[in-house]
Amino acid sequence: MNTLTWKRLALIGGVVVLATLAVFYFTYLKARTGSAVTISPAFAEYVSSYTTGTIPSGSTIRITFMQDVIDSALVGQQAPGKLFSFQPAIGGKTFWLDQRTVEFRPDGRFVSGAAYEVTFRLAPLFDNLPRELRELTYLVHIVPQHFEVLVNNVRPYVKTELKRQRIDGLLITADFAESTALEQGFSASQEGEALRVTWTHSGEGRQHQFVIEEVVRKETAGKVKINMDGAAINTAQTEETEIDVPALGDFKVVNVRVDQGASQHVVVQFSDPLNEKQNLAGLISISGLSDLDYEVSENEVRVYPPVRQTGTKVLVLEQGIRNILDYRLSQGSESELLFEQLKPAVRFTSRGNILPSTDGLVLPFEAVNLKTVDIEIVKVYERNVIQFLQVNQMDGNYEMRRVAKPLVRQAISLENAGVADLGKWNRFTLDLANYITTEPGAIYQVEISFRKSYSAYACESSTSEDEPVADDEAWDQAAEESYWDGYEDYYYAPGYQWEERDNPCHVSYYTSNRAIQKNVLASDLGLIVKRGEDGQTHVFITDLKTTQSISGVQVDLFDFQQQKLASATTGSNGQAVLPSREKPFLIVAQQGTQRGYVKLDDGESLSLSNFDVGGASVRQGLKGFLYGERGVWRPGDSLFLTFILEDRKKLLPPAHPVVFELQNPQGQVATRLVRSSSENGFYSFATATDPDAPTGNWLARVKVGGTEFTQTVKIETIKPNRLKINLDFGVDKLTSESNNINGRLRVNWLHGAPGKNLKAQFEAVLTDAETTFPGYDGYSFENPLADAFTSEAQSIFDDVTDSNGEATISASLETEGQPAGMLNAVIRGKVFEESGNFSIDRFSIPYYPYSSFTGIRLPQGDKARGMLLTDTTHQVDIATVDANGRPISRDGIQLKIYKLQWSWWWDNSTQTNYMEDGYTEPVAEGTTQTINGKGIWKFKIKYPEWGRFLVQAYDPVSGHTTGKIVYIDWPGWAGRARKEASGSTMLSFSSDKSFYNVGEKARVVIPGSGQGRALVSIENGSGVLQSSWLETQAGDNNYAFEVTPDMAPNVFVHVSLLQPHAQTANDLPMRLYGVIPLQVEDDQTRLEPVITMPEELEPGEPVSIKVSEKSKRKMTYTLAVVDEGLLDITRFKTPDAWSSFYAREALGVKTWDVYDEVLGSLGGRLERLLAMGGAEEMKAQADDPKANRFKPVVIFFGPFTLSGGSEVHSFTMPQYIGSVKTMVVAGYEGAYGKAEKATPVRKPLMVLATLPRVLGPEEKVKLPVTLFAQDKSIRDVKIEVKVTGPVDLPNGNTRQLNLNGQSDVTTDFDLLVKSQTGVARIEVTASSGRTKSSTQIEIEVRNPNPSVSKAFDRVVEAGQSWSQSITLPGIAGTNMATLEVSSLPPINLAGRMRYLLQYPYGCVEQTTSSVFPQLFLANIKSLSPEEKGMVQRNVKAGIDRLKSFAHPSGGFAYWPGAEEADSWSSTYAGHFLLEAERQGYLVSADLLKKWKKFQRKKSQEWRKHSEYNSSELIQAYRLYTLALAGDADLTSMNRLREAPALPSVASWMLAAAYATAGQEAAAKDIVTRLPLTVKPYQEMAYSYGSDVRDKAIILETLVKLNDRTRAFELVKELSVSLSNENYWMSTQAVAWAFKSIGAFAGQDQRGELQFTYGFDGKEVSASTELAVAQVTLPVETAKNRQLKLTNRGKGPLFVRLLTQGVPARGQEEDAEKNLRLAVNYTTPDGRELDPSRLEPGSEFIAEITVTNPGLRGNYKNLALNQMVPAGWEINNLRFEEIQSRLSGDVPTYQDFRDDRVFTYFDLKANERKTFRVLLTASYSGEFYLPSISCEAMYDGSVYARKKGQVVVVSKKEAQ
Repeated sequence: MNTLTWKRLALIGGVVVLATLAVFYFTYLKARTGSAVTISPAFAEYVSSYTTGTIPSGSTIRITFMQDVIDSALVGQQAPGKLFSFQPAIGGKTFWLDQRTVEFRPDGRFVSGAAYEVTFRLAPLFDNLPRELRELTYLVHIVPQHFEVLVNNVRPYVKTELKRQRIDGLLITADFAESTALEQGFSASQEGEALRVTWTHSGEGRQHQFVIEEVVRKETAGKVKINMDGAAINTAQTEETEIDVPALGDFKVVNVRVDQGASQHVVVQFSDPLNEKQNLAGLISISGLSDLDYEVSENEVRVYPPVRQTGTKVLVLEQGIRNILDYRLSQGSESELLFEQLKPAVRFTSRGNILPSTDGLVLPFEAVNLKTVDIEIVKVYERNVIQFLQVNQMDGNYEMRRVAKPLVRQAISLENAGVADLGKWNRFTLDLANYITTEPGAIYQVEISFRKSYSAYACESSTSEDEPVADDEAWDQAAEESYWDGYEDYYYAPGYQWEERDNPCHVSYYTSNRAIQKNVLASDLGLIVKRGEDGQTHVFITDLKTTQSISGVQVDLFDFQQQKLASATTGSNGQAVLPSREKPFLIVAQQGTQRGYVKLDDGESLSLSNFDVGGASVRQGLKGFLYGERGVWRPGDSLFLTFILEDRKKLLPPAHPVVFELQNPQGQVATRLVRSSSENGFYSFATATDPDAPTGNWLARVKVGGTEFTQTVKIETIKPNRLKINLDFGVDKLTSESNNINGRLRVNWLHGAPGKNLKAQFEAVLTDAETTFPGYDGYSFENPLADAFTSEAQSIFDDVTDSNGEATISASLETEGQPAGMLNAVIRGKVFEESGNFSIDRFSIPYYPYSSFTGIRLPQGDKARGMLLTDTTHQVDIATVDANGRPISRDGIQLKIYKLQWSWWWDNSTQTNYMEDGYTEPVAEGTTQTINGKGIWKFKIKYPEWGRFLVQAYDPVSGHTTGKIVYIDWPGWAGRARKEASGSTMLSFSSDKSFYNVGEKARVVIPGSGQGRALVSIENGSGVLQSSWLETQAGDNNYAFEVTPDMAPNVFVHVSLLQPHAQTANDLPMRLYGVIPLQVEDDQTRLEPVITMPEELEPGEPVSIKVSEKSKRKMTYTLAVVDEGLLDITRFKTPDAWSSFYAREALGVKTWDVYDEVLGSLGGRLERLLAMGGAEEMKAQADDPKANRFKPVVIFFGPFTLSGGSEVHSFTMPQYIGSVKTMVVAGYEGAYGKAEKATPVRKPLMVLATLPRVLGPEEKVKLPVTLFAQDKSIRDVKIEVKVTGPVDLPNGNTRQLNLNGQSDVTTDFDLLVKSQTGVARIEVTASSGRTKSSTQIEIEVRNPNPSVSKAFDRVVEAGQSWSQSITLPGIAGTNMATLEVSSLPPINLAGRMRYLLQYPYGCVEQTTSSVFPQLFLANIKSLSPEEKGMVQRNVKAGIDRLKSFAHPSGGFAYWPGAEEADSWSSTYAGHFLLEAERQGYLVSADLLKKWKKFQRKKSQEWRKHSEYNSSELIQAYRLYTLALAGDADLTSMNRLREAPALPSVASWMLAAAYATAGQEAAAKDIVTRLPLTVKPYQEMAYSYGSDVRDKAIILETLVKLNDRTRAFELVKELSVSLSNENYWMSTQAVAWAFKSIGAFAGQDQRGELQFTYGFDGKEVSASTELAVAQVTLPVETAKNRQLKLTNRGKGPLFVRLLTQGVPARGQEEDAEKNLRLAVNYTTPDGRELDPSRLEPGSEFIAEITVTNPGLRGNYKNLALNQMVPAGWEINNLRFEEIQSRLSGDVPTYQDFRDDRVFTYFDLKANERKTFRVLLTASYSGEFYLPSISCEAMYDGSVYARKKGQVVVVSKKEAQ
């Protein structure tokens, strides 16, 4: 009897009757009609498997065929025609999953408990089928619906409020139950009153958690009735349950049960919450047991016996047990406990799939109450592993039939393993070597299952209901093509009854879902893989057993189609690098019998979210508080930051390190400090920023135990206030009903005097704010697609204070448009001193523009990314609250859902309709109401829809709209989500400081276990720069590496810390990893620090401050003494230990490894998360030795600890007048406190002087001097002013004043700035008798004007002389004169080089152009030692600066931080670096290596239109530099040479490439017919070319080909351009010209230059063999400025005299060429303003509009240079957080300085752009407003300029 054919039929997802398959030809199934359905074994020739048996109601029906039956193009498509039919009928659609698998997807669910006859038509798929095989008919049974109601607990909402109770429970259904129907069938009531029930549905619709809300506990006992009507979910079952509610005051036991889980314990539930601090030993006991452990949680006590128990015990409860209110139990009680057996089960002891050979091929598992288990092993062949991994992760089970074959199935007895008690969990080891012969690289799927006959569970009566087991031979025959295809979801044995599903004494317990399964790869290879955007895949291979690197391993890189992309072999460090342009799919490593696999899915890379995204969340009892001594710092200031850590539960081990990071606005970590010790939880982090550090919002972050605490740190160029401004509105918020603001303004000088009669200006600006309300976590109260809210500034006060320094403010706020939610009313103000200086105030107050706010909360979704599923009902929780967060009821809330695509916009006409790509109708909508602020709405997105959806709620009463975007996808697609990092695998380590210079050593401190190694990888945004291994020791391990240029602007240090597989010294995982960039509250206890100090301080005198605690309690504290003028800028308050702040970080290189898949990789449970460090700290920098106008008055001490006494801190008060605030922040063991004291710093007589930030030549400025007399006896005061430097006092330097009883008087001195630049120092002294006071100012005099030059050219024949008188064009200190003598035609070396060095725009091209020609200066002229030193410094600085332009791809960006590398600039910068390295300069090998890879990649990818313009030239230049680098790409060169219509200059450049590559014949062949002429042109972008630049390229090629005759003709042409002062040349044209002429001059042998020159009475003879001699003449000190030169040589000399200087006033006129420039000055409300004369205190706007007339097409790289006079100040709107205050266009790049703004942008044809800057006229005087200019940086024919003018700032003359 042949049964082989029949056994090919597999049964998917249903009953598998092995014995029946082995014995019978066919299967008899009882149909619903009672007739038998017979399946012919002949179907096995066509059908491989099909769904049958008992299945859930939501299942699909699949059939798989023995061969492909459709074309691949139909895969995924709906099948035409009707292939499936059902009795009873059910609608649905049929789809092809692959070429041999078809699936029926019902429109709804199958009916629970029903049987369906399935008929499938094979005839359309197979030709010539026998009639009896044209249709396959069989039965499927649907799981009958049942339910069970479990009540878990009755407990109060708040422990101490016992009247309000809730009942927690769980309703379990046998199959999916629709949540709405189930909820309708469930009801709860108390004394006839219906109770509200809230639900949470999970478990694929089979688990339904409920909470019966607002159960009232009364003076008398009551009951709550629960009713569940099963008809609602299609079952006849009903259930009624009564739950006792004890009376108030009746503290008693309500329930006792035994939890038989892994940690067996007794649960005792009481009517009241318990006193958690009581000792329960002796109050709760179990008969016969001692050493019990107790765990109290609200009203429950869990009692843990020392070991697992069986049988009956007695639980004794004594009266001494107390509740939360400290009442005793009314009476004791005894309860009988039955410690039952554990139910039969198996489990693996560790996760993972890779099994090292540490202990052989041993797979551990655990079992309980089982005598035997079935072991089944299936083998995935090595040649099929890639195919397997296409659809699986390492632990997957899909499509096994295609790639695998079963090897063995065997029953293994556990009774003979020496286990004494099978009734508890016991560990067993499965030695796979006994069952398999390992094939290298094969994956073995091990399944452990059991059946009822294997159970050791004791049942009262036992009847075997197991099916007979097929013999091994029959199983082997069937196994080849049988049931192991991985389709089974559920297995229900015959006789299955849902009610008995958890009864180990019934066959229904023993279903297939109790089996466990694990895929195993036997390998010792540990793989770490890194890949960035540069196409380089770095693989590191170690021995899992030892962590040692393995050499000689072959590594192959495959794509998804299994094509090999690259191969390599690991070196001695275990590393291999595999380049590939295509996206890789898989790494395969092999050595001998060892194999390793790593899938390179983006979602499977190691998560970095734990390293760059953090918050101030508290986990595991950790609380932290990070604070500073003030709210804003200037660049270069010291920062004194302190972190308080509270670990009340002592979860962290001793010396647990705390990591501090200070991150700049660009996201780079500027400072990193590590502390492993503290002062009672106080960690001090003193650091500093650089004086040129970027301004903006920085972030201070502290990491400890996997938790982060953050605070924003503001770094801005602020000035300390000198006035105390207090504006109080008397409310903490503004609402739509009360938008009138009334406030009281009070102004005082910081030292106490009233700010009388001072001008004050205040305005309000409304900005977006985050809308949140307490108690509504997870709710969104904002519309995510609303435009950012913008508003005009609204003036609320513009007047003067009264004689007491006070004023009243009254105004109202107006709102336009539809804000997304809450707004901030930002109040910004200025109060002006009589001197023109002003103090600022800025604060915000919440403004609620709606009468009520609507919030929505969606389900959390999957763990990875919050994804929701289609075909699932989701509940939206809705909340409505007023501005105070109080709930309000609302009817008619409108809910809508919109499908989002990548393009969308908001329809402002309706506010609520969402429009995008033709979608104008929502996919779902409805209305709902809220009662007491809460409501719900439900929706379902049906398959096959998927994607991003907007869920939106609109309240028509208040007009507020809210929404939330959610991703909804099909079930099973959650795998798209990224793998999250486990906290236990994170590694924290530290670096020694923040910023590094190239060539320095960066040091990191890495923790080690003493048995492992660390892979340290230096990475940037796209690739791995370098990597190395570190042998770690126990404790801190220091690692250092050299900082190279290619690491700019920042790098990341990625550390993977590995441990051997078999180590047992600690419980850390095998691998920890971490990345760093090289960038709490207890209201029950308070400390009361006391500050004792003088009530008044005096500048320059000693100060003593005593700190104590009021109750003499122990405390740790910090002490800060800070200028109130600094604190008031941000309204800084003394830090409070109950604050928390914000956080944010990321990395481009992705890393994969295998360590999470290694069996046994987690040595034990990680109880504590450790962050290791130990780096040297970045000490606070010393004060800047340069002049600091605004040196901060900040004194900081601590932390210190007091033990009941006091501590005195002494210091000397700086020379400062004003007020300081002394602040103490204290804490100790959970108690915290603060204290502060403001103290004036003054003298009987005080003097303050005021000047602008900078001055300019020939400006006139008032020097206001203000006197303050605290002593009324001081009447006559003498003021004396002393000055040094380029300033003068034309009207005297002394004043005699009589105060006449006034407390303050201001007088002015006239200050005149000389016609020179430098540093001026002003000292003002006031004296009255013996009383004296002084102040000092140090100020820079800078000249903002452009330099002017004049040139004189002569050809002096042999023996002839030439004379010239020199006049100075500029003010003293700015003039230069250079004599240039050359045997070549004049090239204006001095003028053009100075132009390069002074060119103000520092993009990558200008940076390169300024230093590139200097490499060849020595070929042209003789360099003095000073000049040689200057050249070396400049070239080194250029190399260093270029690192900031390095792009992660290996190229160079046009501006630092740009998204893409610029093609031409990348080649140009690399060319310079090559030449610099050739001349001996240190250039990072890694930087050049990455650059060469970038260049080669680009050259190989190049096609004719790869670049927008100049494509062929860009490619030719790229190939030339590759040849210079010794890496000539001849293939690409040949391809370019054959390109049709190759432009002439590209041909010349390509010839240079061939010549450099040693192919001189090919080069000459190219240039033979090429012209030397180039038509005039200018290019603004792309290659930044011009005719002059192209001629220089041709000259360089001719020099390489040694064609000096034609080369000299080009030298003469270039000379004409270079020597013409009126001929504008771009920086690149100048650089190329000098470079090529330098190359020419280096080969020229034209004879010695000999000449004599006389100047200022001295005569000098000079000679040189170089082509050019250059002499700088000392014109500023010369008495006689007559120059005479004599030619002593044999040939003519080309002589040029160039004079340069900067005039005091600009000599320019308005000019325009191909560009228009308009400059307007307006008042803040838009009225035009004449800037020539302004009053002090005037705030106004400079509005600059640039227009492209369209005559030359689009413009690239325009630069706008806007300087302001010294008497004006630029307002910093970023610091005030109201950038929206001004409208205007957004530039490409903008650089703000103290007195100027550089703006860079592009401008399309006929386009105009407007840029606005807010200014204030502050200081009285006459100043010069320099010219405002805009130009194309690469085309001198595109420019516009507005001439400068004199402006005056002065008060109006009295009428």
